[in-house]
Amino acid sequence: MEIETEEKDIAHATASNHAQSPFLRLAKEFLRQSLIGKQVRLLCEYQKKSKHSAHAKPHKFAAVFVQQQQYITYNAKYCCCCCCCCFFFPHRNIAVALVRAGLAEVAQHKPHEPKSMAYLELQKAEQEAKKDKKGIYGEEVPFELWDHSEDHDSLTPNVMRRLEEYLRGQKRKVVVDFVFSGDRFKIHVPEQKCLLPFGLANVHCDPYYSQSQVLGFDSGRAAYLYTKRRILQKDVEVELTQVYQKELIPIWFGKVYVDGVDLGLELLQKGLAKVANLQSKSKLRPGSSNTSSVPPGYAEAEAAACKALVGRWESVMARAKQKKEEGMKRDKRGQELTVSVSHIDSAVQFWINTDDGNRALERLEEQMSRLQHRRARD
Repeated sequence: MEIETEEKDIAHATASNHAQSPFLRLAKEFLRQSLIGKQVRLLCEYQKKSKHSAHAKPHKFAAVFVQQQQYITYNAKYCCCCCCCCFFFPHRNIAVALVRAGLAEVAQHKPHEPKSMAYLELQKAEQEAKKDKKGIYGEEVPFELWDHSEDHDSLTPNVMRRLEEYLRGQKRKVVVDFVFSGDRFKIHVPEQKCLLPFGLANVHCDPYYSQSQVLGFDSGRAAYLYTKRRILQKDVEVELTQVYQKELIPIWFGKVYVDGVDLGLELLQKGLAKVANLQSKSKLRPGSSNTSSVPPGYAEAEAAACKALVGRWESVMARAKQKKEEGMKRDKRGQELTVSVSHIDSAVQFWINTDDGNRALERLEEQMSRLQHRRARD
């Protein structure tokens, strides 16, 4: 069931009044820290018909409540967040907290329109945010976030060198902003205020394209869904091992740790990936050292998954067995055949037609002859 939360409705109002506002990013980060990976309570309150299409399904709106011990305390340095008790639940209304932090505006409703039961509380929180000059009502503007996966001009040699020195040699905390496939994603590096394309080193998942269900492999889809469920919008640690240049786009490769567990090793153990050599597919960026070698345990995990026929290996081994059987059927070693020589390339190489091939050729010539006679009569 499609649910739009009350705070999502508020965020839409903010977008209309503050186009391209960096506060939208802070609001998203506020919700991510407050909700992702946590048990919440959802109160379905009302629904509205779409303004753009009379035949579209009505949008459902709900309020979200989080437990107090799970709630994020306000930290002005990194993220805006504050608290407000709800009159109905012993939990905290995340929409009220979002508005009170100055990261959203309350959507205006006419008297006869349905609205949240906490609408008065939302309006009160908005007035307090204005009075305290928080968020969009204050003078401080959030820092600019560079998306190096799209804006290639911003990746100057100095920036590349600084990022590589920062990420290489030790684990760094990042947030996974988007998942493209089982082994490729976009990460947010908070301390460097940028987004980077990142891939798992020494690991390759079968291709899968979320925009087209026809393309890709079933194992690629399984790897994509597993990685998405495991790391999307979550805090992880990365350790850079290589930077490869593909045309004008640098791609950063390394290890990803989720709760201290190597994601690449996990994918290999579940049969969702295979060990890969990046140098065979990409070009090492000039000036970048190659510290990549197959990590300990990777080859053993791949071999164990292959032996157990889990994940991708079930279909891979089935295709290999079928190909071997077909090859054995075509193998003519030790057999005497009646053939006709159709073409001579050299003194030691020539082409032949088997009896089956000769019969097929005769049938084709007969059909062509009939077609020519029919055209002559017409």
